[in-house]
Formats: sequence, C-alpha cells, structure tokens
Amino acid sequence: MGFIHKLRRSKKGQQFVEMVIVLPVVLFCLAVVITAGQLVYGKIVSQMAAYEGARLAVVMDSPGAAKSSADARASELLENGIALTKNKTVFKYTGNSWTKGNFLTFEVHGNVRTLMPMIYKSDQGTYEIRRNTPVVGRIIMRIERS
Repeated sequence: MGFIHKLRRSKKGQQFVEMVIVLPVVLFCLAVVITAGQLVYGKIVSQMAAYEGARLAVVMDSPGAAKSSADARASELLENGIALTKNKTVFKYTGNSWTKGNFLTFEVHGNVRTLMPMIYKSDQGTYEIRRNTPVVGRIIMRIERS
C-alpha cells in the first residue's frame, strides 16, 4: 500500500513541475498575441484617421482650412483609440496650388502603447527598448475643389 501511495504523490509533484515549466511559455505566447493585436489595431485606427482627415480636406476651398480640419478629425479619432497617442500629421499636395485634380497626401503618425516592449535600432546604431511603437496611416486622394 505504501508503494502505491508514494507513486501517486510523485505524479502530483510531476504535474506541478510540468505546470511551472509550461505556464510561462503559455503566458508569453498570450502576451505576443495581445501585442500583435494592439499593433494591428493601432495601424487600422491611424489609417482610418488619415482617411477621414483627407476625406474632409479634399472638399475644402483653401489649403489652410483643409489642413486644420484634417488635423482636427485625425486627432479626434486617435484620441478615441485605446492606448494611442498622436505624434504628428504630414499634409502635402502636388503642384504649387490647391487646385482640382491635384493629389493630397495625408499622413498620421502615432504611437501605440503595447503590452510587451519592442526592441528598436536607433539612428546611432544602438538598440533600445521602447513600450511605445510608432504606426503610420497614409492616404492619397484627389482634390475635388479649387
């Protein structure tokens, strides 16, 4: 009877050790999936912000009004996003004037705060760890009003 009792106790200990070994791997995989989802979400939101801003801009009569309305709409969408912050927007159009038929390029640069830190190579060639990952949404549309 004692032998079977010892065998049963050792199996419980084995299960505990297996769990201790496997659990961190499972949690790491879950964190990678969550981080990938955060990055995809950030890219989608920044692309939608660029689209919405450009859509408002191409129907404006002047480039100044177009830029301010595009920036405001992009900022509004990024502020409503989860763990997103706006860095900057880039507003440029082809040709020397705001005329119908030229093309508008609108970019929204933002940061996504991720669950897991990311490793980046800096401009100086060194590596750094950051929690904020840059995302860019870019759209090109034809100007509809002049």
